[in-house]
Amino acid sequence: MNCCRWRPLDAWGVEPADRDLYLGVIEERCRRRVNGASWQAATYHRALDSGLSREAALAATTKRYCELMHEGEPVHTWPVGHLRPAVRVPR
Repeated sequence: MNCCRWRPLDAWGVEPADRDLYLGVIEERCRRRVNGASWQAATYHRALDSGLSREAALAATTKRYCELMHEGEPVHTWPVGHLRPAVRVPR
C-alpha cells in the first residue's frame, strides 16, 4: 500500500507490514459491514431463531465469541451462528 493516506503512519514509525495488515482488517470490516457488535447481534438472533431461550442464546453467543476470539482471526471472518448451548457450571 503506497498511498498518501498511509504517510502519517509511516512517519510515526509503524512498520509497513503491520500498517497493511491492520488497515486491511479495517477495510474488510467496512466492506463486509461486520464488526464485533454486528456479529454478536446476528449470532444471538440466530440462536433465538433456533429455539434457544434468551438466557441460553446469550450464554451460547458469549461462549462462541470467547472461542473465536482466542483463535486470533478478525471478527469479520467469523461464521454467524454455529452455536452449542453453553454448559452451566454448578456453584
